[in-house]
Parts: sequence; C-alpha cells; structure tokens
Amino acid sequence: MSFVVKNMLRKRLQLGLIHVAVAMTLVPINSTLNRVMIKELAISATLVAILASLPYLFSPIQVAIGSYSDRHPILGFRRTPYILAGLILCVIGVIVSPQVAFLMADNFPLGLLMGLLAFGAWQLGRGLAG
Repeated sequence: MSFVVKNMLRKRLQLGLIHVAVAMTLVPINSTLNRVMIKELAISATLVAILASLPYLFSPIQVAIGSYSDRHPILGFRRTPYILAGLILCVIGVIVSPQVAFLMADNFPLGLLMGLLAFGAWQLGRGLAG
C-alpha cells in the first residue's frame, strides 16, 4: 500500500475510535443503569425514559458545536480539544450517574436535579465528541 492510502486508513481509524469510545459510555447509561433504576430502586420508568432520551432530544446541538469548534480553534487545534473535552464529560457522566440514581432513591428532588446535570453532562460530552 502507498503512504497516502495508509495515512487515510489511519485517519479513518482514529475518527472511528472516537465514536467507539462514546458508544462505550452509552452502554452503562442506557442499559444497565436504566434496569437498576427501574427494578431495584423503584424509580418511575417514565422518568428514567425521559432522562435517557434527553441526549437524543438535544442532539441537534451537535451541529452548532461543530460549527463553533471550526470557527474557534484552541491552541491552533480546531476539533481535538473539543473532542477531548467531550470524552471527559462522557466519562464524568458515566461515573456520576450511578451515584445520582441512588441519591434519587433517597432524596428525590435533589437526585432529580443531579440526574439532569449528570445526564446533561453526558449529553454535552457526546455532542462535543461527535
């Protein structure tokens, strides 16, 4: 293979791995955590569905984030810092959301507020990384 083809394949693999990383944070939030919140913690399935669907409702924000990142480079990089910040937010959302689920079972109003923040952080990270 020529150098150009190898370079194209490497760049495509790099871009694909970003989406794999974001998808790996999606699995604990949309499968395991939903089941735990509904079955074990007896939180309303409607509320859990609303929290889980927030990222999809706000997905058009990705277009605005992509446009912003193209116009406002950070240290000369256009998308890399935004992707890194997005992946960090996704990981923070995944780490915090189980604690928020237990908080929601104990103190519902505070847990709901923190749940919106945790799922919102994950969604914002998904938008930045995407």
